[in-house]
Amino acid sequence: MRDYHIKAQDGEPTEARLQEIRWFCYQYPEWASSGTEEGKAKMKLVEDAVSKVTNGFAGIKAPLLLHITNRNISMTRFQKDGLPCGKSMFYDLRRKVYILLNQRIP
Repeated sequence: MRDYHIKAQDGEPTEARLQEIRWFCYQYPEWASSGTEEGKAKMKLVEDAVSKVTNGFAGIKAPLLLHITNRNISMTRFQKDGLPCGKSMFYDLRRKVYILLNQRIP
């Protein structure tokens, strides 16, 4: 029987760690509304990771940040709004953000 689970490569988070990072990012709206210094620091951590990964790709930063910080926003919405890249590139950038956050989140 085939094993369809993707194996983590160098620097990539395991599946359990990836879930932890996703749920960390989903707290972004709560941090924004709290206004605490800790919340601002965590927001900056996520924003810096997105900025670093999207450097040089115009028009992708805002949709990518919105996508990784909100559970209910799908790729279809961005495609309808005219995302300036393809689905594969968008998902690759998202993966790179998660790899970067894996290195930065204790």
